[in-house]
Amino acid sequence: MIRGDDLIRRIIVLGAGASADYGMPPGKELITQIIRCCNDRCLPFQELLTCGCSAGELAELGRRLRDSEPDSIDFFLAANPDLRNVGKRAIAAVLLKSENADSVRGSWYKMLFGQMLRNDILLSSARVVHVVTFNYDRSLEHYFYRTALAHFGHQDRAQPFLAHIAPWIMHLHGRLVQLPEEDSNSVAYGEACQAELIAKSAEGIHFAYEPAGDAYAFSVARGLLADADEIVFLGFAFHDDILRNLKAEQWEGHRMIISG
Repeated sequence: MIRGDDLIRRIIVLGAGASADYGMPPGKELITQIIRCCNDRCLPFQELLTCGCSAGELAELGRRLRDSEPDSIDFFLAANPDLRNVGKRAIAAVLLKSENADSVRGSWYKMLFGQMLRNDILLSSARVVHVVTFNYDRSLEHYFYRTALAHFGHQDRAQPFLAHIAPWIMHLHGRLVQLPEEDSNSVAYGEACQAELIAKSAEGIHFAYEPAGDAYAFSVARGLLADADEIVFLGFAFHDDILRNLKAEQWEGHRMIISG
């Protein structure tokens, strides 16, 4: 019998490009969509007004993003603390508006799900595979919950598999609102672009330059990465502050697989 400790301990580190196949806007496209939603003729402008943003704040955010042409919304807001509140709400609104359940199919989520179904050790040992993500979106959780329920056919049969999903995925900079499978009071994927949920999601967003929103999660992630045999980067931008937060100097000797 193969024990979990005999397998490669693999950590998957996700950046914005990792969920681009599922309709989530990476990098510059996120900025473009934020600029667009700051216009009163575009959705979800009204929802942003309802959740506490003023028309003046939105116009200012859109204008300065357009004229400064930043590579990253996170680091633009680092230099502009007066726009952080409206900026986080705009990020949450764009990502929630981008949710489309029919788009979350295939690609690497499908490959990973299939590997986990075929190998019970991937689920039985938390040391074998773990996902560390800097993304805020809910697409990965949504894919696993929906696909597992369809595969097993009943909640009771799927539950042993699903019980591993929440602790298996670590959102180091926060995430949008929970899914109904995690909180019965929440809203399904693709249906959450509402003022109350935009505001709630914005509260859960933390930027790389801010003190870690979840110091415990960062501590656990650093330990996992330091102890890994293999680190896989998918759709990841190597910003110095992020690498410092993860203590990359501890990864010497690790096998790395990198996809930008």
